[in-house]
Amino acid sequence: MDVLKEADFSLSSNQDVRAADEQVLETFSYAVANLKTEIARAEPEMWSAIDWSALQSADLLLIETLQTETMVGRRKIKAPQSLFMDGRHRIYYADEDELGKPQIGERLLVRFTSNAATDRLGYLWSYAWNMAKNFGEPDQMLELAYDSASDGEDFRRSFEMGGKNAKGKRLFSGAALEKLENERKRNRKVRPKSRRLKNFEGATIVGVTIIEANNKLKDVKPRSRPLVAQPTVSSPLKNSTSRPSPIKEWSELEKEERGFEILAAALKQIDDSDLENFTALRGIGADSIDNLKRFFEMKVFAGDPTDEVRFEASEFERAVKEGRNYFLAVISGLEEGKDTKVRIFSDPIRTLPWRRHTRIRLGGILSQVSNSITIDIQG
Repeated sequence: MDVLKEADFSLSSNQDVRAADEQVLETFSYAVANLKTEIARAEPEMWSAIDWSALQSADLLLIETLQTETMVGRRKIKAPQSLFMDGRHRIYYADEDELGKPQIGERLLVRFTSNAATDRLGYLWSYAWNMAKNFGEPDQMLELAYDSASDGEDFRRSFEMGGKNAKGKRLFSGAALEKLENERKRNRKVRPKSRRLKNFEGATIVGVTIIEANNKLKDVKPRSRPLVAQPTVSSPLKNSTSRPSPIKEWSELEKEERGFEILAAALKQIDDSDLENFTALRGIGADSIDNLKRFFEMKVFAGDPTDEVRFEASEFERAVKEGRNYFLAVISGLEEGKDTKVRIFSDPIRTLPWRRHTRIRLGGILSQVSNSITIDIQG
């Protein structure tokens, strides 16, 4: 059996080859500039392994029906391609929309690096391409360009204003609390009494801390007043069928639901956002979407959080696509005896450091990183 590699193919003859238009050339140039910035931040050891000069000066050529061919014995095999590169740094592509995809980025960059390209590098290219298409080139090499009135700053400003009135407010009360408790009783199995999740009856927001882009801490001191919040759930979720460990009185599903309840209540009070729960659906790349079409990925801890969290491929792709409309929410301390906090990170794949692992992991959850909001909850 013959195993064919990309290097075994050559460009078929008699094809209509055209130079890329100015818009594609500009986007490509800006994407390379953004990639240099992101590689320097997230993968510094990879930075020197890439031939940036060759990548920046590569020729982009359009062939709408891109065909390649190779010989297997005496047979000529033809194969359509979305991307093809020759040994002279010429990049042939069939569709501009394909150039920003992670798999294309991985194939592209392997020709310009002395190390093996990884899917992580492909995702970085996809992020850089989307940033180039939407925002152009970075203002400086180690920081992406963000307008002073960006969506991320609007988000923090909204939290700052809402947080001033949030301290001392109850997260759940009245009918909302009764409804949640009845739902929990219906789903609760008989378990040995041991570790328990808080029910957050009478819970209040005791502080909101905003860390801005320059790492400057800003403590918002909210005014106390009663809180009534009722999370929006798109559909009831069935309890887990797996038997939980006898040392705890809650299932993983109950923990996730409690985390959603706290996040939804906090956002409702501070930012007047209505969250819908999509944790039961796979492939969306986020657990919740609010009424402003912002995406929230939740990582929920019964006790203390870890300093890094794992990102699945679908979550990373959604974060790349949505940019500053994507937020990572880390909810911790749901168990009795623990301090409850909600940490929210804007555009997490840009603002949090990446950690080397076989899967994508983002670190800095417990560090004082920029573009984050911490909500302390008592109850």
